[in-house]
Amino acid sequence: MKQQRQKSLRGKLLGLTLASFLVVTILITFVGVVSIWGSMTKQVRIEMQSVVSLVESRYDEKYPGVFGIELLEDGTYKVYKGSREISSDYTIMDEIKESFGYEVTLFCKNIRVQTTMADENGKRYTTTKAPAFVTAGVIDEGEEAFYGNVTIHGVKHFAYYRPIILEDGTIYGMIGVSRSARDIQLAVVNAVWPLVGTCILLSMSISLLYIRFLNGFTDRISALQKFMNAVAKGNFNTEIPASVLQQKDELGQLARDGKQMQQAIRVLVEYDALTQIYNRRYGDKRLHRMVSKSGGADIDFCVAIGDIDFFKKVNDTYGHEMGDEVLREVAGVLKRKMTGKGFVARWGGEEFLVLMERMHQDEAVVHLEQIMDEIRAIRVPYQDGEISVTMSFGVAEYNRKSDMDGLLKQADDLLYLAKENGRNQIQRG
Repeated sequence: MKQQRQKSLRGKLLGLTLASFLVVTILITFVGVVSIWGSMTKQVRIEMQSVVSLVESRYDEKYPGVFGIELLEDGTYKVYKGSREISSDYTIMDEIKESFGYEVTLFCKNIRVQTTMADENGKRYTTTKAPAFVTAGVIDEGEEAFYGNVTIHGVKHFAYYRPIILEDGTIYGMIGVSRSARDIQLAVVNAVWPLVGTCILLSMSISLLYIRFLNGFTDRISALQKFMNAVAKGNFNTEIPASVLQQKDELGQLARDGKQMQQAIRVLVEYDALTQIYNRRYGDKRLHRMVSKSGGADIDFCVAIGDIDFFKKVNDTYGHEMGDEVLREVAGVLKRKMTGKGFVARWGGEEFLVLMERMHQDEAVVHLEQIMDEIRAIRVPYQDGEISVTMSFGVAEYNRKSDMDGLLKQADDLLYLAKENGRNQIQRG
């Protein structure tokens, strides 16, 4: 009887442990799915915004002018951009689809006049209409919008739409990019499955001896859960306890994988893919934090906005690949010169935001002049020659009456003044 009771107690303890791990597995799976789904949806939206902006810029670069349309007798359309008919030119949107995996559509009002979407026979879905709620939200309201559940030709999609507003303020139509919701769901499943598999493996391999370590184990699970939640909310500075990272077991490896995932997502969200410096989203966040931290006190820092002079001419003369190389070279100089002194972010196109900590305006101007000297020394090889560039800067100094928008506007206005006065110079407030 005693032996039977001992076996029963052992079974109960083992059953309790397995049940506990089963609950933890379910919780982690749920939190992981919710967290990764939210994070991935947010990232998809950011990517779609960028792709729409890329579509706009590529069309504007290739075909200067505004959009126009002509309805033909057979019910089809001729699409114009400026003076050029582009009805049969799908080069830009097909290249973007191949590069980024997004379907791209150009609408005139709510009618698809160009699209990468096609049926099984390769016939593009032109002359079909956008959903009514998209038309109402984007064209009628004139606002860009993201939708997580749009049915397009019978298939659920994630979609992002931006209105095309002509020079007179009228809305020509919209640019839309989309991706099958199933693709996103499969990506979430693939991301969550290793976590689920690891937890199941641990649950199956547990033994009575592990009961002694149950509290410590659940603490490590809790730390991972808190870490994943923090990452899902965009807190990329959160740390996993060293005691979890240093363990040489499955959870330790999972924590290290999670740390790598955190860094990978951080790079995607906070860094500019071309120049490998901070992007505008992070620059805006960092500057906002700096201004908020000051609390109206006299903290010394300056904000500068810089712009590569005649960058469009570089692109037009040498091509966009050389333009990208120039951007990388300039970003490299800015990043190196700002290390330990503040930070630099790509603000958009050929513009850069520079935040100089612990500097009065005189010191900031001296430092910017040193940066400009190094940028003037850049030589990018091109065929038998070289490409050299200069930059213009507008620099504003923080004071206790400053707010973020005011600082940025002042720096931007000063940059404009530097451009107007001949470029290759610094204008200070």
